[in-house]
Amino acid sequence: MSSGGLILAGLTALDVTSVASERVELDGVKVDPVVPSGSDGSREWTMRSVLSATPAESVVILRRPNLGSDQWVVVGCAGILPSSDQKLMVRDNSPILSKYTTGYSKESYLPTVQALPGKVEFTYLPNNVQGVLIVPTEGGVMVLGSDVAKSFSPRDVVWCTLVASWMDAN
Repeated sequence: MSSGGLILAGLTALDVTSVASERVELDGVKVDPVVPSGSDGSREWTMRSVLSATPAESVVILRRPNLGSDQWVVVGCAGILPSSDQKLMVRDNSPILSKYTTGYSKESYLPTVQALPGKVEFTYLPNNVQGVLIVPTEGGVMVLGSDVAKSFSPRDVVWCTLVASWMDAN
């Protein structure tokens, strides 16, 4: 009994700190904001703002061409993206994105993507992206990728949600 108390006292005296995740160099090329011609500039401003004010290194805005469809198309991208040789493709039947086709309106944060089997769904982000934040927008989503696992704070999530709603309103 006294040995258990001694171990408990020792554990409470330990100074436990979490280990910060290491930054990785994302595989890809840096791309200035790309938006369809005729855009009003709100998507470009949103992408630049997100890249400068959050831990995001990649931003991809996806929309569904038909509201009843599970198909997604890229309507804006910026930051570090897969090499310029390959077109940004969105995987069909993506379980992570499919919940947004049914009106799901809450953000999804995947703090350690490399540990998830679902990382293969993010073909439009660098292969070694560490964290992903998906923010719903009107008729689509804004997908943010980070070079550090567990990098988006609750404040970042709220800020990105507000910026996405501003983009939708303009």
